[in-house]
Parts: sequence; C-alpha cells; structure tokens
Amino acid sequence: MSKSRKTVAENHGQKVTSKELATIKRLLKEHTPTADIAKAVGRSLAALRKITFRAGLSLRKKVATTVKKAVKPAAKKGAKKSGKASKRGPILIH
Repeated sequence: MSKSRKTVAENHGQKVTSKELATIKRLLKEHTPTADIAKAVGRSLAALRKITFRAGLSLRKKVATTVKKAVKPAAKKGAKKSGKASKRGPILIH
C-alpha cells in the first residue's frame, strides 16, 4: 500500500524575484487568466494569490463600468419642498 506524494516545485519556499513580480504585473495588465500567469511564473495558484496580495495587486478582472445618472426618488404627496422659502422671516439675533 503505497501512497503517492505530491511533488514540490523547484522554487518552493524561494523568495519572489523582482523579475517574477514584473512579469506578474505585466500579465495582469494584459488581463491574462490567473492559471496562465501562474504557469508563466512557475508558481502555484495559491502562491500567486499570496504574492499578489503581499504586493498589493488585485487578481480581479477590471470591468468597464458606465456612469449612471442619479435618479431622485419621487416626492411624497403633502411633503414640503426644500427649495421653497420659509413663511417666517429671518431670525434676528441681538
């Protein structure tokens, strides 16, 4: 009964080089899938996540958003309008 052991990568436990970090940043800008970035750098997905988190990078895909116009809720019946002047005069302080 032999159990198969997981293989350990050559760079297991090694520090991330500036060249690897530059490659990761470049591939992130090109919107490369995470699995492909991990292969290109020679690290596992878990290691890539840890590297990017420590470097302050995001693996989330940037989605182009459109600016939505703010829609004001309809005024309630009988509510005072805020733009209307007060019936009272100005407050005088002596």
